Amino acid sequence: MSQLSQTVLVVEDDEAQSRAIERALGRRFAVKTAATLAAARARLDDENFIAAIIDVGLPDAGEGGLELLRWLRARYPTVGALVVSARFERELLEAAAELGAFFLAKPLSMTVVERWLENTPTTRREVMLAAAREDYGLSAREFELLRWLVHGGTVDAFARHVGVGEGTAKAYARRLATKLGVPRVRDVVGRFRI
Repeated sequence: MSQLSQTVLVVEDDEAQSRAIERALGRRFAVKTAATLAAARARLDDENFIAAIIDVGLPDAGEGGLELLRWLRARYPTVGALVVSARFERELLEAAAELGAFFLAKPLSMTVVERWLENTPTTRREVMLAAAREDYGLSAREFELLRWLVHGGTVDAFARHVGVGEGTAKAYARRLATKLGVPRVRDVVGRFRI
């Protein structure tokens, strides 16, 4: 699988910690970083990620990383989430778990982080998507649309995202459904449920 299909967002306001995570994961994953809640939201809206590693102590968030995690779950529920904190508190662990996230206390074991990333449903889904691209002969645009749809986007939003007309995006979607052997575009996502 290509690195581009395995992009991880690291949301960490400590620059040294962010660089350390990026160096450790950069061998196997494409890593993007954000130091604030606002920057993280902008990145998540603009790019596809298999997972986000979210520090609890963000400077511009009332509830820190948990605020971002709630937003992430509401907007992009298929993105894996790992909450990290220098404080190991039962409340943080429970809050992360309630929102479907894994929790690790700092200092981080990068071996544990890599294993978690390898086993998130999103990572397994990306493996399936990469195989589908090859097996069904999807064009780059069809593959981009497939990933967009599987990650919760709509055809209309995809059209705006890539700067094509809605008719063109719908034509891509129909061609994608045909190649995948499903009767309707909305059935495409069902092929990649984990």
